[in-house]
Amino acid sequence: MKEGGGYYAGRIAVTEKLHEMRRQARVVIFREIYEGYVIPVGVWEVRE
Repeated sequence: MKEGGGYYAGRIAVTEKLHEMRRQARVVIFREIYEGYVIPVGVWEVRE
């Protein structure tokens, strides 16, 4: 499996929040893509 920018954008957001909270955790991030998803904007969408 090849990770793209969206993978790292989600990972850094979670890492920063956990660091701020001084916590450690296991995290699962789900990103749903529906039929109406026409333009792959991956990273921009995850960062929001």
